[in-house]
Amino acid sequence: MPHVSENFSCSVIYDISSFTSSILQDGKILKIDADAMVKSYASVSETIEIVSDAFSTKFGCKTSTEKINVVNSLKPLNENIELNESFPAMNLKKIVDLNAEISNLENEQTNNKIKFKAKLKINAYGFSNDDTPDFYEKTVPISFEINKNLNPNNNQMNIGLNIEKLEFSLDENQNLNLKINFQLNGLVNSLNEIDIIDKIDLDEKELKPKSTAALTLFYPQPNDNIWEIAKRFSACPNDIMEANKLTNETITDEIMLIIPTNSQMKQ
Repeated sequence: MPHVSENFSCSVIYDISSFTSSILQDGKILKIDADAMVKSYASVSETIEIVSDAFSTKFGCKTSTEKINVVNSLKPLNENIELNESFPAMNLKKIVDLNAEISNLENEQTNNKIKFKAKLKINAYGFSNDDTPDFYEKTVPISFEINKNLNPNNNQMNIGLNIEKLEFSLDENQNLNLKINFQLNGLVNSLNEIDIIDKIDLDEKELKPKSTAALTLFYPQPNDNIWEIAKRFSACPNDIMEANKLTNETITDEIMLIIPTNSQMKQ
């Protein structure tokens, strides 16, 4: 992939669409031809300069904001899945070879799990009860889940499921028993909407009154935003978060905030 370096997180998903094999004339070499669809995803973290304070100044100012969509790439998914399936094999009494294909992969996210479901197509080659060559085909639903703590409301997932190992056997009741090892690969993107300042107008003729208080306390309401609180008290948002040891710009609990004094406002 062009422009991708070692700083990127990458995920590769492939799907085998057709597969043929043949033995060459010397009888020792197996020739395999396959068509595959390969999808590659790459992401990189980047730091950009943003405005973090527009209010801790001695002058009045007006700001306008706009909402933008931000995509945060989470860690790639890389999971080994093992499934055991069993179902009647119709009239086959012996299986010589078997292959399987996966289709219709879907996922459903909850707060701590990702649930998957898909269709597994089985093609079996062998002999029937009267010892004649026979072919058996069946499509069965499969499902599994993995533990992953994700927000289910704002994620995009690019997932691929590939069969790494397939074991099969026929029991005495002519039930086909499968043991399948899958490799689950993918990339999860978290979609978020944030507000950014797109314009600041500073009025040097409008002087703010200086605060004489040594300490200002404020009781915000749940869902109040630090940026709006900073605007109300002519304070720096980062100073408020540092003074109260906050990690989230939105207030979620009933707490008391310490508002740093603006007695020494910035120019």
